[in-house]
Amino acid sequence: MRKGIIFILSFFILFSFEACKKSQKDKTKSVEGIYKVVDSTATVKWTAYKTTDKLPVSGVFNIVNITKSVGGKTPQSALNNLEFSIPVSSIFSKNEERDGKLKKLFFGVMASTSLLTGTIQVDGDNMGSLEVVMNGVTKSLPLTFTSDGNTINFKGVMSLPDWNIGDAFESLIKACFDQHKGKDGISKTWDDVLIEASVNVSK
Repeated sequence: MRKGIIFILSFFILFSFEACKKSQKDKTKSVEGIYKVVDSTATVKWTAYKTTDKLPVSGVFNIVNITKSVGGKTPQSALNNLEFSIPVSSIFSKNEERDGKLKKLFFGVMASTSLLTGTIQVDGDNMGSLEVVMNGVTKSLPLTFTSDGNTINFKGVMSLPDWNIGDAFESLIKACFDQHKGKDGISKTWDDVLIEASVNVSK
């Protein structure tokens, strides 16, 4: 009888030990399968428009800080709930005069906008949204995603009036009045800005 009990207990202990090992193995496998954002690879390009012909004016932000990233089971889902911070002083358009105006006469007129901060939400394989805090206002814009290997590209269009930037926008229009004249002699500054960004992910 005692031998039978000992045999049963031994079998139970062995089974529990093997189950524990399998659980640990599965847990490790799950962790290893998580995609993580490679912070140093983040880039952000912007394209604004001038003249009645809507000529593009493009630039980048030289500094993009990833402040929170939790990863995901797929490359795109790794961007879900990602938080970022961008110093507006890092704006760069290969035109020093233009950059100075944007820093001082556009962002400098806004409230509490030394940094652009925000969060990315992934809603599906190719769709999501970008929540941006600017001028003390938090608004979202729709995003579309594409993948190129482990590089995730996403883009969306900011409608600047959504951030209540009336004074800053008027300041920019005044500062760039002559530069934004087209062949028709009319000066126009458009209030939509294309945002294109990318980041690499890895396991």
